[in-house]
Amino acid sequence: MRCVELDTGKVRWTAEGFGCGAMILAEGRLYVLTEKGELVCVEAKPIGYREQARATVLDGLCRAQIALSDGRLFGRDNKKLVCWNLKAKP
Repeated sequence: MRCVELDTGKVRWTAEGFGCGAMILAEGRLYVLTEKGELVCVEAKPIGYREQARATVLDGLCRAQIALSDGRLFGRDNKKLVCWNLKAKP
């Protein structure tokens, strides 16, 4: 995974080991669901790669795009669909 400046094409940072996956931006964070079923939360800033959390959440092959609606993140593998509540608790 890479962060690239659109204007210049300059690579700001690179993170190895992601392979294929789906990614979505929400509230300053990138949520990445890897092909192997890991959900990774990364700060969406050009100053450097800062991983905030990582967990294996699905067992099967994950190739579908993830979706976000009303603070809930939806992802699926080849056997099941899951939903994670990303809303901060008061």
